[in-house]
Amino acid sequence: MRLLSATTRSVASLGLGAKRQLASHHHHTVAKALTSTSSAVLSRRRRLSTSLRVFAVSPEGSFSAKGYSSAEAAEYEDMQKPSAFLSGKWTLVTGSSRGIGLAVAEAFSREGAKVIITCEEGQKEDLQKAEESCKKYGAAEVKSIIADLTDAKEAQRLGEEALRISGGHVDCLVNNAGVYYPMSLEEGPNKGQGPLDGDPDDWDKQTQINLKSPMRLTRLLLPGMKEKGEGYIVNVCSIEALFPYPSAPAYSATKWGLRGWSKAVYAALKTEKIKVLTVNPAQTSTPMTWSRPDAEYLPDKMIQPDEIAEAIMMTFKLGPNVFIEEITVETAEKPKKEK
Repeated sequence: MRLLSATTRSVASLGLGAKRQLASHHHHTVAKALTSTSSAVLSRRRRLSTSLRVFAVSPEGSFSAKGYSSAEAAEYEDMQKPSAFLSGKWTLVTGSSRGIGLAVAEAFSREGAKVIITCEEGQKEDLQKAEESCKKYGAAEVKSIIADLTDAKEAQRLGEEALRISGGHVDCLVNNAGVYYPMSLEEGPNKGQGPLDGDPDDWDKQTQINLKSPMRLTRLLLPGMKEKGEGYIVNVCSIEALFPYPSAPAYSATKWGLRGWSKAVYAALKTEKIKVLTVNPAQTSTPMTWSRPDAEYLPDKMIQPDEIAEAIMMTFKLGPNVFIEEITVETAEKPKKEK
């Protein structure tokens, strides 16, 4: 069981995620109990039976509802169709070759968005796979940009290139790219975070990608959003922006900074009808998390990237006058192995 807390009362849309995931488990039979669901959610999709249903999902993502009427199967199929709230909109997702960024880019693609995905040079092969995945999921258009966001000039180039590709207006910016340099441990070579053993040059690079690049990209893309009178900015922070880890003070500092920036920008832009969302994931199963020297996790208890993406999608499903300020995604049980 996982817990999700959000500083909003409009959280009913999350119920759709459990249903949508039925169509994504290829080669498997998916069983899902659809119990009592909020009427706010059901108003968006036609009501389904609350009994247990078993759907056979094909490798192509189609399905048959075994033992149920064609009308019921049609209802489920209709529920899977994109609601088009991002159809044709330009989105820029940084750090989108894998992990949370890839999951968000794929979620946008399912809604028919035009997606700009990015990564650093070393992940170029992963980015090519991400581009193919976004196209498969239905993106109206996909563009890839290689950029090293530890360099301010590269961040500037990325923003300018995104504006050029989009014709001068990016509808949604997701600041997801981040780095977690080696932690400070009592033993071993994995140092770089602590105030006594850390490398300030590494801290500068970490601050550039985790905090300053999101600030720069926001400054570049925001005028176009204001001119249009709508827009979305999502800043992927961390649970460590709320509860700092003593073994990773440099990383925690960058995420506290990003959270502070995000919440201040939210307050500044609320009256402009531009939505700014702060997301604080706890331990999520991503390559960055697993690269940590203390990554002794229980995979089945970790948050999955597509679950973070589903939480982010909630802000796009709400009306233009309904804002979510912050979402914190945690697990009911700590996913760390006992020592």
